[in-house]
Amino acid sequence: MTTDLPPADLPINHPAKAEGETPTSIDDGKEIPPNAPSPEVIAPLTTENNHHPVKSGNEMREWGKFILESLTLIAVVWYACIASGQLKEMVKQYPEVKESAEAAKSSADTASDTLKQSQRSFQIDQRPYLIVDGAPELVGGRPTLSGNPVEANVWIKNIGKTPAIKEQAWGSLSLYNPPASVDAKAPAMLAFLDQSFSKLEGLREKELSNRFVSVVRQDVAPQARILSTFQTKTPLSGNDIGNIERGEAGLIYTVIIVYVDPFNETHETQFCQYFAGTDPTIWHICSERNTIQ
Repeated sequence: MTTDLPPADLPINHPAKAEGETPTSIDDGKEIPPNAPSPEVIAPLTTENNHHPVKSGNEMREWGKFILESLTLIAVVWYACIASGQLKEMVKQYPEVKESAEAAKSSADTASDTLKQSQRSFQIDQRPYLIVDGAPELVGGRPTLSGNPVEANVWIKNIGKTPAIKEQAWGSLSLYNPPASVDAKAPAMLAFLDQSFSKLEGLREKELSNRFVSVVRQDVAPQARILSTFQTKTPLSGNDIGNIERGEAGLIYTVIIVYVDPFNETHETQFCQYFAGTDPTIWHICSERNTIQ
């Protein structure tokens, strides 16, 4: 038996010598060890495999943006469809809604008016009322030739349920000589009263503008009375007294009373009475200017 021996230039344990192969060489003539790793072959860059990573990221973001905008558009269209349906339903229900709103407003207005009327009724019921209580009282009885102006007292009474605050009164006692003509008496009386009350209103405005008016005040409790006295400007002559006793002349008493109620509303009372004859306790109510406001 014969045995093949490896070539003498190879180590005994080299696989090529063991298997009868020859060593591999490269162009430069250097021998490559048989157990060395094979060199990596790098493929040339081509259009197909040249994918830049930045470009791929931008494309992904563009796709994501497109998908997001598409979803947003779908949501907007979906919401528009729903809103359109709701709008159509609201249009159908508009007459009923309008009718209900008008009914609610009418009910609210009615309730408000009722409340105001109730409040007003309460104030009217609870407010003070100042009046002249009874007929004027001539001081000293029948007018005489005393040489002094004629004086007369009036009692002002609060017949209301609450106090009359800041009461003030202006009055006059005047001689009145009516015309002889019957047809002229009524117009002459009205003209005389208008003139008399105009003078009192002028005095009222003058005194209310005084800077001390807020300091001077007089309140009148419910059912209480206060006394006011006014007089003629000049003494009466004998002829004047005779005309009064015969009813051809007379004394006219005019009064304006101003006060405030607890609800801070201002009120005014006007009073007018007429005396002629011989009984000083009998006075006649004037045909106008007897008011409570």
